Amino acid sequence: MELADLNYLAVLVGGIIIFILGGLWYSLIFAKTWMKLHGKVAEDVEKSGQKAGAGPYVLVFFCGLISSLVIALLFHLFGVDDVPRGVHIAALFWLGFTGPAMLANTIFSFRPWKLWLIDASYYLVAYMAVGALHAAWH
Repeated sequence: MELADLNYLAVLVGGIIIFILGGLWYSLIFAKTWMKLHGKVAEDVEKSGQKAGAGPYVLVFFCGLISSLVIALLFHLFGVDDVPRGVHIAALFWLGFTGPAMLANTIFSFRPWKLWLIDASYYLVAYMAVGALHAAWH
């Protein structure tokens, strides 16, 4: 496999998709429920005086970029070049690795199942979106 054959612009766009989806997922779509399941409300965060700063966002973007790169590499290796197959294989990546690992952590951390559902479904949707991207734009 030649790394030069990868579409690095698609890898970057995939990382951006994962980052933006996470921002929407945890701010607009599930923010209140996610905070409640963690036993917090927005006022608790504000009162703590803690600010995330840019560092965590840069690291989170980098994580998404790595996920996009690995999906691109595996799709290149397996010759995935149609969107339905790309979405299907990305979902299988989630089913084989991310979903079960997160579930095990949820079980032994004694966290609510709904929290796993929110967090794990974010990764499923993100992987499927990036899988569609890489299958279409290889």
